[in-house]
Amino acid sequence: MKTKPRSTSAPNIGEPLTEFWRELLANDEVKINADGAQGGVILADDKPRWWARDKHGNEVDPVERSRTCGSHRIIYNWLRGQKPAAKRELRFGPPPPPQRDGFFTGQPRHPLSIMARPWLGIELGDGRQIGCVANGFPFVAEGHFLALIGKFTDGDIVYPWIEQYITFETIKLILDLALALGDAYAVGFNPPYGGASQEQFHGHVVKIDGYPVERAARVPLVGGGAFPLYPAGCLILENASTETIASWVGRLRAYGIVSNLLIRERTAYVFPRRPGVGIVPEFPAGLIAFSELSGHWISSDESVYEALDEDCLRTALRKTTLPVDEAWGIAMG
Repeated sequence: MKTKPRSTSAPNIGEPLTEFWRELLANDEVKINADGAQGGVILADDKPRWWARDKHGNEVDPVERSRTCGSHRIIYNWLRGQKPAAKRELRFGPPPPPQRDGFFTGQPRHPLSIMARPWLGIELGDGRQIGCVANGFPFVAEGHFLALIGKFTDGDIVYPWIEQYITFETIKLILDLALALGDAYAVGFNPPYGGASQEQFHGHVVKIDGYPVERAARVPLVGGGAFPLYPAGCLILENASTETIASWVGRLRAYGIVSNLLIRERTAYVFPRRPGVGIVPEFPAGLIAFSELSGHWISSDESVYEALDEDCLRTALRKTTLPVDEAWGIAMG
């Protein structure tokens, strides 16, 4: 039994998206193949559960480990540790360039092609359509989707090439998506050279409780924003508007500063990145993207997972993001 494509324009699309994820799990369609190992997420006793077998067929237990480190959450997932990209030689400094077609939209028979994945089509109005598919290496068992700009009719979908770039239109799309999802889901955006591994426009939709940055105390800024008492440089906009976020991000970009986004309903978190900083010694297990910036760290190396402490995480965030006063001065022009 395979999950059938469908579309929704419900006021709260979080509910049909959750139903879609559970149907995928019930049909064993959230699978991961990594260097001969296999695994994924299934429903066990009506709850999402990770499973994995190594390349010899031996069951891996536990698949995922997690611990609290200060206000942060650190995750080590065995399957991600088998991902070929995780085995690259670590070179600190600028992040690697994203892939031009890592989604294999032009190769529908490729085992990693998103064209072969079941999808949920979301209609936001004004003809805007989004296709949600399970992330190839999900980091949240409760639900982790890629959200791509799509065009769907009669059970078919295409994903037109659109660059992974922030514009007024894409910011409005992300904000409207976050609002329609409701408070159970957050939407993350990674820019090229700031956590994105693919060049085609996409966001991450994750079903996760409040990130540490969301729980941090907020200090208001003159001019309508705020910043969290948190080690990463971050600008917060409550009751966010497309115009204000576009203005902030645009002024930062004029100085060569790209920004990661985390948005839940109407609250937006903007993380201005230090140019040219990708992998840092304090977190050598992978790129620092929106999830790590927000306090949910994904480690593909078990030895790194064991060694990380709160000082490492704080230092990594400070090295990766601009200080609030500098970012705010630029954002306000």
